[in-house]
Amino acid sequence: MEDTAIKHLKETFIENRSKRVLDIGTGVGNFIFLLNQLEYPFEEIIGIDTSQRAIDMAKNYLTDQKNVKLMVMDGNHQTFSDELFDVVTLSNSLHHLDDMTQIHSA
Repeated sequence: MEDTAIKHLKETFIENRSKRVLDIGTGVGNFIFLLNQLEYPFEEIIGIDTSQRAIDMAKNYLTDQKNVKLMVMDGNHQTFSDELFDVVTLSNSLHHLDDMTQIHSA
């Protein structure tokens, strides 16, 4: 039986026709792995994190997920163009933020 939270997450992506996702503070890639388990046709999921070690671990963990790109980058100083992503996610990372007022809408 599909978990209610997972079902709601998938319905949200379907409702918003989300194709491109930016995952800030991706860590070792757990949330990206979960996203790809939704069996939703994402065009691209980009995960960024300030830790090279975490990105390296995520690359090893997500080796077979072709729609995923991972890079070292600070979410507060990301270099993507405006409106490139349909959804920006931040999962299990709020405790790492020093100043919640620095979070900007994508």
